Amino acid sequence: MIAKTAPKFLTANYNSGPWQKKLYIEQGYPDDYVDKTFLIELQKNANVKIYEYWTVVAESIVVTQQFSSILIFISIFIYLYNGHFSEAMRMLRGVVNFGLILYFLSPVLRTLTEDTSSDTIWALTVLFFILNLTFHDYGTKNLTSISTIGSISVNAAVLACVLLASRLSRDSLVFAFMLFAILWFALFPLLRRLLIVVSKKASIALTVILCVLGTVLFIPISKAVSLTHIFLSLFITFIFPVWLIWTQRYKNEIHGPWDEATPIVHK
Repeated sequence: MIAKTAPKFLTANYNSGPWQKKLYIEQGYPDDYVDKTFLIELQKNANVKIYEYWTVVAESIVVTQQFSSILIFISIFIYLYNGHFSEAMRMLRGVVNFGLILYFLSPVLRTLTEDTSSDTIWALTVLFFILNLTFHDYGTKNLTSISTIGSISVNAAVLACVLLASRLSRDSLVFAFMLFAILWFALFPLLRRLLIVVSKKASIALTVILCVLGTVLFIPISKAVSLTHIFLSLFITFIFPVWLIWTQRYKNEIHGPWDEATPIVHK
């Protein structure tokens, strides 16, 4: 019978001094040797940030704001599409200088997808608004500019607006709608981001206003969508933070001597 023996690197007795974590000197140890002191520097969850519930709730309102903004925008389009308050929207012409350029482009935008079926337009619009929600810049670092990822969100929203505008009946409505779209998806997010930094209470108040406005505008259109909006807003703002905090107990971040060294540069 052949006796089983432990691997050499676990049983060998080395007399060449204590092991050191230095690869550039010969210490007399095999390449696969693991010293008992190797795991002394092991750190678990050293950089993990413990979230508090109301802190996460306060941070989640930016998602709720963007979601409500899209719903409000879609409701405005539906009212325009059905012929409601078209005269009031026409007064938006001439608000800004670039409005004239947009006005001359309105006939082109209106007939841009004339040969495309409405079902395709609606499906693409939903897809682009999902992209807008996904890639929207929810941070507060860039207060005066749009980040690279955020530009994807803005472009997706503009594409969705162009598709919707092509289904309106008059050039004047297309102009007013596109002007509103640029203000709503390019400039309004910057204002919301600045408001979060300046005043948390004002940002929370704006979130409530957007949620209520989105729900009220959609009640005549679809009560089911209004109820879904209320449910999702509450879920995003109050339930998701609970789920995030609950999953923190399963986070296991390990740091040790195997990590890549970070060079310290003295300026």
